[in-house]
Amino acid sequence: MKHTPKPLQDLDLLDRFLFAEAMEDPVILQHVLEIILNKDIALWGFPQTEKEARRTPLRRFIRMDVWGMDTEDSVYDLEVQKENTLNLPKRSRLYQGLLDSNLLPPGKY
Repeated sequence: MKHTPKPLQDLDLLDRFLFAEAMEDPVILQHVLEIILNKDIALWGFPQTEKEARRTPLRRFIRMDVWGMDTEDSVYDLEVQKENTLNLPKRSRLYQGLLDSNLLPPGKY
């Protein structure tokens, strides 16, 4: 099946390309997070799209649509979904577990 690209003016934030391009801008990501979370956020560094997180090379890994960190070392993972795949609770838990384990120093649980 051949995929025909849409013109840019026909895209919205559910389109993977436009979502990634917009969220790579720290100002846009900061505004989106502040709207969603209803609090001020000071991002540190630059957001990363399609960021992978894994514990070991041979085990499961996650690929986050957008990853960002603020000045208080809080990590943000933004995911965009066009359709309900009915796996959101399990996927969210997997992502949260891998993110948390990467933030903890060894031996600290």
